Order: sequence, then C-alpha cells, then structure tokens
Amino acid sequence: MIALPTLTPLGWMTLRSGPTTWTLVHEKVRRFLEEDAAEGGPLLHTFRSYVASDLNVKLAARRLHLHVNTARYRLGRIAERTGLDLRVLDDVIALHVAAMLYEQRSEGGGPPATAPD
Repeated sequence: MIALPTLTPLGWMTLRSGPTTWTLVHEKVRRFLEEDAAEGGPLLHTFRSYVASDLNVKLAARRLHLHVNTARYRLGRIAERTGLDLRVLDDVIALHVAAMLYEQRSEGGGPPATAPD
C-alpha cells in the first residue's frame, strides 16, 4: 500500500504501467538494467545520484564519496552500454523512467519480462 501524497506523477505512471510499457524500453537499456542489477547496481546508483544532483557530476561524486573522475567514468560506461547520451535531457529521462519501471517490475516478483522476438 502506498500513500498517494507521497507519489510523484512519474511514480504514479510507472506504478500503473502495463506489460507493454516495458517492451517500449530499448533492448540495450533493458539489458543494461538487468546486468547492472546482477552486479549490485553500482552504475545505476551513480546515475541516480547524478539525477538527484540535477545532472551535476561533481555534486553526485561528492554525495557518493567518489572522485569526480570515477563518477564520470561510470556515467561514460552507462552511455557506452545503453547508447544514451547522459548530457541530453531526453536520454536522461528515458533511462530514469526505464530504471523506475525496472525497479517497480522487479519488486513485483522477479525481473521484467522481455519483449517477444
């Protein structure tokens, strides 16, 4: 049970998404989320800090107690693995929404289903 006043509109939309929504996430992004989760999620943790820091790498690194070059390296690895440019707002939003969908679906009993071939 979740109190509605604690949800953002984006949080509500990801909670109300259906199985088709996950299939709209690009395969490279789905694969990245699954692989990073299996590795303990260090890259996604860095990305979330980057988003929470208003896309300020220095602030994200400080919050994570990392050297700024380590944070930049991790964000670069995300870009390589997903094909997204994390300096472009649309790409940041796409990964942020995909990560929220992945988390919500994973909490629902296992990893999200992949798109049929």
